[in-house]
Amino acid sequence: SVDRGIPAVIWNMDRNEMGFAHGYDDRSQEIRYKGYSGETRVYRYDQLGRQTDERPVFVFGLRRRVSPPSSEDTVLRAIVDHARGKEPPLKGYVFGLDGYRVWLEGARRSTLDLSGHAYQVAILAEARQQAAAFL
Repeated sequence: SVDRGIPAVIWNMDRNEMGFAHGYDDRSQEIRYKGYSGETRVYRYDQLGRQTDERPVFVFGLRRRVSPPSSEDTVLRAIVDHARGKEPPLKGYVFGLDGYRVWLEGARRSTLDLSGHAYQVAILAEARQQAAAFL
């Protein structure tokens, strides 16, 4: 995809963030990467997956648009389906408004893992900032 001018999306190239590989050079074995900061950084091929404590690197590229743009009606239906918890089931987890109910019960009973909860809130906040920056 990069050869066709479509950046490859990379997770965890640096600091648990999504970013884009928008160029590479096989001779120097380097990837040009742009993350949340907006600055282009260069990484050697042998650095892939070795920048953070979390080892996996997830990369994907697209050949073309995989679906037409969603209509407002489609987006609203997806939001309502999410609120109703209609995501594919995952044993031990709840989604949508039921997920908020379970979270609130945990908060009231003081059974939440506060460190884990704070981490998830921070990740969500960063994800929203990154999404807004890339839009």
